[in-house]
Amino acid sequence: MRNHDYQEQLSNEQATNEHYIRTQEQRQARRRGLTSGIATTPSASWTDTEPRTEKPIRRIHPLIGRVALTTPDEDLATDYYIGDSYLSHEDMNIDGCVVSWAAPAAELFYEGPAAEAAIPDPNSLAARRTFSHSHDDQIEDYEDQLKDGVDCANVFLLPEPSEIPSAPLSETGQAPSTVVPKDRTIVPNDRLEVGGEHRVMADISPTADRPASDPLQEEFRAERLVRKSLDTPRTGRLPSVLNTLQSDQYRFVTWSADTTLLLQGGPGTGKTVIAAYRALYLIHPEQGRDNQAVALVGPTMTWSYHVKELLRDAKSSNVVCINLEELIWNATRGAKHALHHPQVKRFQVHWNIYRMASRAVKRLKRKGQLDLGKKEATRQTFEALITNTSIHRDIVNDSEVSRWLLDTPSYRQAQKRPDYLLLFAAISVALEQADRRASEPFPLSRYDHIIVDEAQDVRGVEWAILNTIIKPGGTWSIIGDINQRRADHTFGSWKELIDQLEVGDANVDNENVLTTGYRSTRQIMRFADHLIDHNLWKINMLRDGLEVVVEPTTTRLLVDKTIDHINHLTNKYPQGTVGVIGMDITAIEVRVIRNGWRRE
Repeated sequence: MRNHDYQEQLSNEQATNEHYIRTQEQRQARRRGLTSGIATTPSASWTDTEPRTEKPIRRIHPLIGRVALTTPDEDLATDYYIGDSYLSHEDMNIDGCVVSWAAPAAELFYEGPAAEAAIPDPNSLAARRTFSHSHDDQIEDYEDQLKDGVDCANVFLLPEPSEIPSAPLSETGQAPSTVVPKDRTIVPNDRLEVGGEHRVMADISPTADRPASDPLQEEFRAERLVRKSLDTPRTGRLPSVLNTLQSDQYRFVTWSADTTLLLQGGPGTGKTVIAAYRALYLIHPEQGRDNQAVALVGPTMTWSYHVKELLRDAKSSNVVCINLEELIWNATRGAKHALHHPQVKRFQVHWNIYRMASRAVKRLKRKGQLDLGKKEATRQTFEALITNTSIHRDIVNDSEVSRWLLDTPSYRQAQKRPDYLLLFAAISVALEQADRRASEPFPLSRYDHIIVDEAQDVRGVEWAILNTIIKPGGTWSIIGDINQRRADHTFGSWKELIDQLEVGDANVDNENVLTTGYRSTRQIMRFADHLIDHNLWKINMLRDGLEVVVEPTTTRLLVDKTIDHINHLTNKYPQGTVGVIGMDITAIEVRVIRNGWRRE
């Protein structure tokens, strides 16, 4: 048995990772010639479902981690890897196989001793190793967590030189070089305060034997690698975090597809990460749901940009990314007004707006007064609602809504006003639902499961529209922070929403809550806690940061003071990004542009 030497271990893991990636790529390449008939739709340009004529070649993600067992498992032996997809012992040319992150055996890696999986037995867990990666998918670092009493010399044993899988040659014909991270030296027994507790990190310098780091009973895994990842500059796109996904996040990613998930999480707790990986998990081959259609829904086009690359890596035609901006704009096929604007009234975005539109469409259709053309039918329905007709009197039973509609200047003028946008969208979708020949963009039955991110900001009309594209018996994943509602025009509690959706199996009384924050700092959250109701956010922030600075000023000096802070921060963090948030920042924007900055 060999004692652990960091450099030898790292070199071995890099070679194994290279072998895994190349082998999986070769297997895909052999299948590439197989064609698959994939139907396209008029909405393909905005749902990222372009037709493919070949079996897709998806990116192979690097190895995520490794698990060591105290007693051999019949199928997994004493040591196995976690990766993107399965690879057998024979293909790996080593004793251990690779299991997918979505497979039951991966639960032991993510959940540790708390795993409920029967195979392998959680009691046999000896150690977990988590990898971090470079931009080109090379393993560049690792962190181990060992069970109490386990000697590091007895797990993750190095093979004899003849047994180490050789790393495939690169395009230049050279084997990839091994790079030792520059930040390997860590102060021994460095004490870190996490969530109000003190935890000890072991000495992981390359020259030291690697003793056990945090006990496996600890909730947090690979804390040092998580911190390192959080300090990496952001690109605007959601990075792969399968390696550092924590146990609570993994539990909600792998929540049963047969029941509705309601998940409450404060700022920076990883809600969007969970939403994206849940979509990938539900359509993963390991789940055996080949025909499962999943929609991942978010608020804006910027949100889509943030998550689409992660989804695109999966190259799956079974998961569709939808943002509400494009959803509403494509429904109306009209002016692209802002979905949220200061003038909007609560009754203009209420679920009843969709009910009203649907009833008007059905009434006109029964009377035979509905034109077959979508554009003309939209106009007919709208004008029946904004004039004092029998349809208006019978259907519009709210006096405030009635006054709003009867005061509408005309169909043409209403198209130019943002406060009518959701009404037009509701009419359009209701027309599609009334016409069983219609198939796009709102078919009568489409998605088995809909995941809604930032759910706290979805208004009643938008929920009603989403409710038309879920199959009968379909389930939801509703993810958001009810405390971050941007306006009072959305549901005030998850219970109100669940009752409206008529989802009986969602556990509202004991809602699922994320309690660990990653993106922000303790100082920021302490400051925010003074501005909102006490204990509204019960979050343990992972990171420390600078203290919040409060600078009193006057209206006259506000712009000057803000510009001073912008200049100070951009000089202090030349490679970073400075954000300015305010109720009205027009004057600040003008000054910033005058100072030489330009919009991207």
